[in-house]
Amino acid sequence: MQVYLDVTEGGTLTLRPYPGNLLRLGSSGDDVLYEQILLNRIRPVFVTIPPLEEDGIFGPRMRGAVTTFQNLFGLAEDGIVGERTWNAMNRVYGAIASGCLKDGTLRTGRILQFG
Repeated sequence: MQVYLDVTEGGTLTLRPYPGNLLRLGSSGDDVLYEQILLNRIRPVFVTIPPLEEDGIFGPRMRGAVTTFQNLFGLAEDGIVGERTWNAMNRVYGAIASGCLKDGTLRTGRILQFG
């Protein structure tokens, strides 16, 4: 499995566009691994998201993490990563990585748009 990490200091994750397929319990592969990495990088700011093993397998623990993320950001809580959840995770990670979102507080600008 390959997830694209650039080689900048700190291994900044390169955001990927929605792949066009739903990720759900039983899914596996690079897209699942990417989302696991995103959730683990979002977790230090939103500590109610449980830590995940980065193995590319969408199991019950990942479903719980996705549902928690969806609850935090006002998305439908179905435990499935579709386009809205995928894009929300990208936006939240982008805000954290850029320093605009710390301790759950948006620092500058209007980076997060949901809905």
